[in-house]
Amino acid sequence: MDRKMFEAGLFAKKEEMTNEAQGEALEMDKKRDELLADVAAKKSELAEIEGRPETNKEMSEILNFEQLRDKLKERGIDFNLEKAVDDQEKFWQKIYGSDLKIDRSKITKDAKLLKAIEAGFKNGCVNGIEIVVTSELSAEETKMTAFQQAFHKLLDSSGMNIWAKTGAERWTELELEELLQRALPVKCSDFNVEDLKSDWIKEFIRILDANGPAPKQKSNKVEFFFTDTRQDIPADQKLVNLDGEVVENPRSFIGAIANKISFTNPEEEVVMARQLYEKDKSYISRKFWEWLMAIVDHRDKGVTPSVSAASADSLDDGFNLYSYNADYSYDYYRLRVRL
Repeated sequence: MDRKMFEAGLFAKKEEMTNEAQGEALEMDKKRDELLADVAAKKSELAEIEGRPETNKEMSEILNFEQLRDKLKERGIDFNLEKAVDDQEKFWQKIYGSDLKIDRSKITKDAKLLKAIEAGFKNGCVNGIEIVVTSELSAEETKMTAFQQAFHKLLDSSGMNIWAKTGAERWTELELEELLQRALPVKCSDFNVEDLKSDWIKEFIRILDANGPAPKQKSNKVEFFFTDTRQDIPADQKLVNLDGEVVENPRSFIGAIANKISFTNPEEEVVMARQLYEKDKSYISRKFWEWLMAIVDHRDKGVTPSVSAASADSLDDGFNLYSYNADYSYDYYRLRVRL
């Protein structure tokens, strides 16, 4: 046997062994997931027998796509997760090309959110999903914030009218591009609630100084969550917080954080705005203002207050990205739940 034939045979054997090893690894991963799910079920059963609720620690497991789909069915939630993910994939293929595939292994959810998700489906503040996706970013895009990149990728060529796309018409004197760069995404756990209630400006500044500036966009991102996919959130909106409790709309940004309500951030709102516009050329939030989960620094502009909470609406001439005082609490403020 000559060397070429020997090497070809050796390569084929290595490839065969590699395929076998990969197959065994996948089977082991599947078995592991089944065992973890079984352990979680046994813990739940034991807790029920002993008459004690499961603690957050016991429920702190990450459900994969299949487990999440099955959990929704077990809880009687009539929602086709597979179709919803397929629809999201089709949308993103329009943006990034037909080769884009959403990796189902990245469709996960913390089991401790199941109570909130179930309650949200029951009262209507959760009725669908959103998946935020990026492909490989260009050199220019890597310099942009997530909010900024999403805006330019999704809205620049959408045909949507954008309010005050140029100029400094906002009370903050921020131009749109500055707002896209400065809005810092936050979560409920970032805040000291008592400090937020007593002096929200000081608390915003603390977080901006500790966590800012806004992070840059990432390549090949997949972020999945349950949310309200309606274009207009109704006036009698009931909300669900992170603990799964049904709460009244607190109207203000401060009230939302104090009640542990998680809602969409600016990047996610931009994605939702484009997805809804795709359906019938209608704009998101045509009747009300929506708070967004981000805070904005404009201390250098000499306006009062020197910081604000991000918001969005489509009340005027197109889609409007804006910000307001966090303690504003008017009837026309809404929250788009994110779980």
